[in-house]
Amino acid sequence: MQVLILLTGKVYAPNELPADRQLPGKDLLGQTHVFDRLEFVNNLQTIAALQHALGNNSHIEIRHIVQRQNIWLLKKQANALQQFIQQQNIDIVHQFWGGPAAWMMSKATGKTPYVLSLLGSDLMGTYNTAGKSSWKGWLLQWTSRLAAIRANAVVLMSAKMKSRLSPALYNKTHVIPEGIDDSLFSPCLCRKPNACWVWMKQNNTSCFSTMATG
Repeated sequence: MQVLILLTGKVYAPNELPADRQLPGKDLLGQTHVFDRLEFVNNLQTIAALQHALGNNSHIEIRHIVQRQNIWLLKKQANALQQFIQQQNIDIVHQFWGGPAAWMMSKATGKTPYVLSLLGSDLMGTYNTAGKSSWKGWLLQWTSRLAAIRANAVVLMSAKMKSRLSPALYNKTHVIPEGIDDSLFSPCLCRKPNACWVWMKQNNTSCFSTMATG
C-alpha cells in the first residue's frame, strides 16, 4: 500500500528556529522548506504508529503544504497532488489539518480515498481576546467542513469537535483524542479564552497555547 501523508504548516527561515526544532520537508512542488518540529509532534508519532501497523509491505510518503492564504499557490499544489497520486500510484491520502488547504487537496484527490484529520482550531475556529470569532476562524471552519464532506473518513480529537459537523457525516467520523508527551511539556496557567497553555520543559522561558477542544 502506498500512503501519502500531507502536513500543513508555517515555513520558517533556518535562523528563526534552534537546530533541534528544524524539520526539513518537501512540498508537492518539490521544494524543500524548514518547518517547526514542535508543530508536528503528535502527527509524527501518529505516522510512526501507522507505519508500524501497516508493516513492511506498505510505504508512507510525506509532503508538506505551505500554510499561506494564497489561493494560487494552493491551486498549484493541488495540481501537483493530482500528478503525484498518478505517478506514485498512491492508494490513500491522509491530510492533517483542515482549512483552505484541505478543501483544495480534497478536491484534487479524485477517486483516491482521502482521510482528513482535523486538529482543533481548524474546525473550532479562532477567537480574539473578547471571545469573538475572527474572519480567519470563520474561513477555517467553513473550508474544513467542506473538506470533511468530501473525505472518505474524518478523524477528530473530541466529541465536541464532532458536534460541529453535520450529523450526516457521523457515520464516517472517528474520535481519537491526542495526548501530550509529559516528558516535554507540563501544565501552565490559562491566559486566553478557549486556550490552554503549557510550558516546554526544555526551555522554561517559552510558553505556547493549544486550542481547547472539549
